[in-house]
Amino acid sequence: MENSLSRCRGSASLLLNACGTQIYQNGEGMLLRPRGSKNFHILYVVDGEARIFYNDGEFILTPGDFVLYPPSIRQEYAFDMTPSCSTFWIYFEGNDVLPILKELDIQFGVNKTDLSQTTLLSLKTLSSEFDLTRDTEKDTCTALLYHLLLCLSRDISESKNSNVPSDIRYIAKLIKNSPEKQRSAEELAGLCKLSVSRFEHKFSEHMGIPPLKYQISVKIDRAKTLLAYTGLAVSAISDMLGFCTPLYFSRVFTKNVGVSPSDYRKRFS
Repeated sequence: MENSLSRCRGSASLLLNACGTQIYQNGEGMLLRPRGSKNFHILYVVDGEARIFYNDGEFILTPGDFVLYPPSIRQEYAFDMTPSCSTFWIYFEGNDVLPILKELDIQFGVNKTDLSQTTLLSLKTLSSEFDLTRDTEKDTCTALLYHLLLCLSRDISESKNSNVPSDIRYIAKLIKNSPEKQRSAEELAGLCKLSVSRFEHKFSEHMGIPPLKYQISVKIDRAKTLLAYTGLAVSAISDMLGFCTPLYFSRVFTKNVGVSPSDYRKRFS
């Protein structure tokens, strides 16, 4: 991920052009753009349902689902399935959008995911910051946009694991939604009503790594974004992510990434 991250700091590499929310009532919303948009476009369903027409197919989007349009592709969707439908929409561009999407494994078209509180918070933060930001603060929106794409990528990855039992998916989402909390195996096993040994085996079997390593991977992903695109001190990031000391955070980060937090940040200066 580091190559694309190192390139997307400038506005020419990754730029948020517009974003916001929209609530459609009583099936009133329909849209057709035969030539699409000049930007990349994400439409994310928060509540209700939407009908999306993409590449001669019709798809029903429910909460947590989203469609990603490349530039200049026909866009057609309707909101006549439920009494109301709430959505977030984002328009963005940049020279490095395609490599970033490739590395994050986010595909064009309809993406089916579970509704995630972390992703919802990322969407709300991005929208609020865009409304407040000045032209001199574009890097802030770039950071938030990248974090949103990271959230969507993780949502897609987890949703693809359709064979993952509901209790393990719940635990994975719980960890992702609050990376600052360090939960013991005993606590997580209790939520699944399993013994610790059975829970750890089941989690590793379906998620590919043990629960402790999964918690660390979520923390490290968030730390990378904060280091790359904010001026927060390493000690502040350590505290935000629930590490007991900045020294311990640096050791864990270095072990997983290969460089220290400070050296990682230098790549973006």
